Amino acid sequence: MNINRVLLNGNLTADPEIVEVGKSRVVNATLASHQSYENANEERQEVTTFVDIKIWGPSGENFAKFARRGREFFVE
Repeated sequence: MNINRVLLNGNLTADPEIVEVGKSRVVNATLASHQSYENANEERQEVTTFVDIKIWGPSGENFAKFARRGREFFVE
């Protein structure tokens, strides 16, 4: 069995969106993670990775109460 663990740190690109799915609620949000490095010419480069996240049930509803665009979050 393989187990993968993902840790993300970044800023929300917009306020979270709550969606009804059957009898459940899911919160959709996008996290932007920025990385910078120097290329072969010693020029600073920046790469931004966008990751869509979904949080189901009461945890998602609680997240939506406090999360706002631009705030930094750590997601595991």
